[in-house]
Amino acid sequence: MSGDLHDEIRDRLKRRQGRGRIIGDLLKDPNFEHMTPAQVADIIGEVEAEPVPAKKATAVVPVPVEENVLAVVADSSIPTAAIIENASDVFVQQFAPVLVNGALRTTAGGLSEPAAGPKTSVFLGSYQKIGFYKTGKNGRSYFVKGDCAAAVFETVKSRAPIVRIGKSTFLGGQFIDSPGLHAAHGYYCTETIPALDYHGPAKQAVIELYEALFQLFPFVDEDHLVRLFAAVLSPFLLMHINGPCPAFLITAHNPGDGKTLLGKSIALLADGETVVVPWGAGLKFEENLLAALDSDCRVIIVDNVKGELGGATIEALLTTRKIRANLKYEGSRIFDADKIFFITGNNIILTPDMARRVVRIRVDRQGSPQPENMPDLEVLVPQDRARLLGMIKTVLTSWDGSMLPVVGHKSFEQWAGTIGGILSACGACVDPLHLIDPAALAIDHDGDSIRWGDLLDSWFSKLGESTWGATEIIAAAGTSTVKAAIGHYPGDPARALGAALTAMNGRVLCGYRITRERKRIFTTNGDRDMNVYRLRRVVDALTNDCTLSVLSNPYPTRESFGTDHYNGVSHMCIAGPDSTGNNQTNGEF
Repeated sequence: MSGDLHDEIRDRLKRRQGRGRIIGDLLKDPNFEHMTPAQVADIIGEVEAEPVPAKKATAVVPVPVEENVLAVVADSSIPTAAIIENASDVFVQQFAPVLVNGALRTTAGGLSEPAAGPKTSVFLGSYQKIGFYKTGKNGRSYFVKGDCAAAVFETVKSRAPIVRIGKSTFLGGQFIDSPGLHAAHGYYCTETIPALDYHGPAKQAVIELYEALFQLFPFVDEDHLVRLFAAVLSPFLLMHINGPCPAFLITAHNPGDGKTLLGKSIALLADGETVVVPWGAGLKFEENLLAALDSDCRVIIVDNVKGELGGATIEALLTTRKIRANLKYEGSRIFDADKIFFITGNNIILTPDMARRVVRIRVDRQGSPQPENMPDLEVLVPQDRARLLGMIKTVLTSWDGSMLPVVGHKSFEQWAGTIGGILSACGACVDPLHLIDPAALAIDHDGDSIRWGDLLDSWFSKLGESTWGATEIIAAAGTSTVKAAIGHYPGDPARALGAALTAMNGRVLCGYRITRERKRIFTTNGDRDMNVYRLRRVVDALTNDCTLSVLSNPYPTRESFGTDHYNGVSHMCIAGPDSTGNNQTNGEF
């Protein structure tokens, strides 16, 4: 009887019945109803403790079947682990998968979309091409063993080599623009438009790029050419540079000056498409940033920033190439931050940390409309991209790899030295190089500077350096301008303005020194003292270093560079002290 009970329990355990059900069913059986639940439970424990007899391992060998497709034996006599292992071997052999940002991509048979999980169509479409077969009464029957798809996915994922992804790039001294996996460089290129050969020197390529795309943008910075081409070349150098790369802040005072168009034009040149993340605040904006990291585009545009720019996530993305973060529905994982960020906006306020992480490019049409002959760059760049990429290829492959020694770029020295070396090889005067200037940015993009700039400019232009009361200042600058400066303070604007100016007594803001003085006035009730305020200009202008020769014409043409593009090109450069106190001299491009 005991032997029958043990056999019955073994059979039920094989069918995955639970203890409670087994005990209940057996106590209802007339053969075992004399037993107590504790006795049945003890026997179940004895059966569960019995050693499982080892099965002889069966070799699982891929079997070639129709159309040269590999097959996997899926039979109850073969351990499931062996089936999963063999299916993973076949998947790797057939589709050569790689791992990009935590997602699988197959590299055999053309470019593929990322597969983040076993249920994605990319993975299942490939997985179902593997033939599983078992032998029955009628011979082999082929089917898809779906119940081990998730296990195969995880096994393949653990074996796949980790690579980086992007479009045309400069890596290992080569310009890579052919699609597919470049295993020697660990790079998965998704480029679909190879570069056309450009016949000419690197200097000529720089000039033609500028004339074709950028000459009608109203750049303000004296060294706008070096800043512009630093932005143009940086996406192609991401794989070459091991360290972090700064963001590019395209800023203006007024809408319609071409900020977004400039960013999109550079993005279209680099990637053939644009990834735009609308500005926002909080977790939603941070999730949008993280989601954009999974794109194969190198340029991410954060468009139309309003208010203060900063925050832990975006600041971390600019100082490291890998970041651990949490994307909704995916959990925590490592992201490759191989991206260049372009940030656009009017009168942006920068946090102190962001001021150390951006290269500013200023544009300003001063209220003028866009030129009538401005080309439609969002159409032109994709259409002419192969030729434009040929110019980029010439600029990068003409570089001998030498780097410019730089200081003061706050963790971005490798990036700055690479940019300086390449532009120097093109004939640019880039010594000293000073693309990142936290002090100037902190002054220009300080919250008070943004809010008070218009008021102080209007006050000084209309009233000069004489002393005036708060009421006269409001009359000259306008009530709306004053309210914007003091933050729409409720109550009497004159009282609020006076309190604010008194608090800023002696402060230098936007190039002006604000001072409070006392003035005796005569009233019907007798003499009394009142507060008056004086504004003095302490600097004429805040200028950046002239690290690249400045063209006398703000919209340079081919003639501005001279007629002989193969020799030096002379043009004007404003000589003046930079932020380090050194005088800049004329240079050549």
